[in-house]
Amino acid sequence: MFAEKWTDKLAKIIGFSRKKDIQIGDKKIDSQFIIQGYHKDDVILLLSDSKVRNSIHDLKKKVVGQPILEGNFRISDSKVTYSEGPYDHPIKFINTVNPEMAKTTLMNVVEAFENYYTLGK
Repeated sequence: MFAEKWTDKLAKIIGFSRKKDIQIGDKKIDSQFIIQGYHKDDVILLLSDSKVRNSIHDLKKKVVGQPILEGNFRISDSKVTYSEGPYDHPIKFINTVNPEMAKTTLMNVVEAFENYYTLGK
């Protein structure tokens, strides 16, 4: 699962997308992320969990008119990653509006996924 860029949207519209995008039935998540997986039904079940879905929605919330996270967010089988950009030369990071909130929000996603698999919630 990763943020859908404008180029991904364009490729889907004209039919050139090589990325299989699983739709989970949540308009916000489906329009903001490319979701891929080998077991479509399991992916849909996981992302239908209310705690998991709410934690993902929180990633796109805004603080002081700006998104909490402006960079690239990705969930893979083994990790959750976040990186900021774009970069100018020399390479530098764009300042996060609220770094602690960004960290907490990302950890909430990790915790929701972990709880889904370990606690069956």
